Amino acid sequence: MLRKLLLVTFLFPFVIILFIVATTLFFGKSLYIDDYLIFSIILASTLVIAFSYKLKLIKFDTFKLNLREFIVAFLASGLLFFIFYIQRVHFGQYTKEPFSLLSSIMTFVLIPVVEEIFNKKVILDNLEKLKVNKFLVISLPIFYFTVLHYPHILFIHFLVGITTTIIYYKNRNILQVILIHAIYNFSIAIYNYL
Repeated sequence: MLRKLLLVTFLFPFVIILFIVATTLFFGKSLYIDDYLIFSIILASTLVIAFSYKLKLIKFDTFKLNLREFIVAFLASGLLFFIFYIQRVHFGQYTKEPFSLLSSIMTFVLIPVVEEIFNKKVILDNLEKLKVNKFLVISLPIFYFTVLHYPHILFIHFLVGITTTIIYYKNRNILQVILIHAIYNFSIAIYNYL
């Protein structure tokens, strides 16, 4: 199992690069740069998740969310948006991006699902099965989440990674962290497009 997990973990960045090059060649300069980067990451992540599923590194439990988990998700995403607002608007790190329907769909739906499944189900769950140090089990998904947001790596990405990882580690509910991520992304998009 360790070899399978290492293969998937190290395969992921290479697959992303391959998809970025492929989408650049396929779409050329016609798409907004973030659109094809996001598209590349979604395709690469989906491929790695499918490969992980085939290798039996992940399994999907039932998707249930109780009221307490929903409230925690809503409050956590609200707090994260507040931190985003302070960091990007009040400290001069904010630039509005043009509206893109493709980017919006990917940002609200696909990205939260793919990123959270990869970081929590593929990485965190398997590291824990291997009885790896708890610090590493929690740190690696946070690291991946933060790095996946290159070149826009900001302190807020680190905080979102910490928040979703710790909540998942405690509750083991993938739907809850997907919801946190989706609400957070939706809040930023609404703020960005208004």
